[in-house]
Amino acid sequence: MTPYQEDPHENDPREQENELSRGMAWMPLEDIVEQWATFGGTFLTYPALMTTSTVFSAFSFEASALQHYNETCKAQLNGAEVTARAAFEQMIEDLQQASSRWISAMYWLERFASGGQHTEITLTLIRTLFSQATEQLERLGLLTRQVHQSCVLFYQQHGMLVDRQAREEQK
Repeated sequence: MTPYQEDPHENDPREQENELSRGMAWMPLEDIVEQWATFGGTFLTYPALMTTSTVFSAFSFEASALQHYNETCKAQLNGAEVTARAAFEQMIEDLQQASSRWISAMYWLERFASGGQHTEITLTLIRTLFSQATEQLERLGLLTRQVHQSCVLFYQQHGMLVDRQAREEQK
């Protein structure tokens, strides 16, 4: 397509949604779950177990958000606007909860790190886990923004949200 040709899918809501979906920051969690499970099974102190349980809570909320994302996609394809809207709202709540859990996990990991004498190998592991937690938090922030954008687009397409320019034109 040349820069001057009109895109036949430009105004198709499903195509616009697919464009947003392609760049979403979802990721497989299996490898990172295994790493945190190993940490939790290796260090049985109160702060380490709190870290692990909080991380797994974050994974749980993200898995729930992904399930709601899939429900949203199906609902949109089936024209079930109310179901899609509810799934969008729950997805955003789940992602916010997951982010909150990662922040809490970093607190507990810090308590674990400062709670005793650790070998150099353990200190390296702690630094790696801090880095990983930070990356997850950043990724969830991006994913939350992407979902917000997708949600706003959906609301606009279904007349649930009117943009500023349209409001001005109505006046």
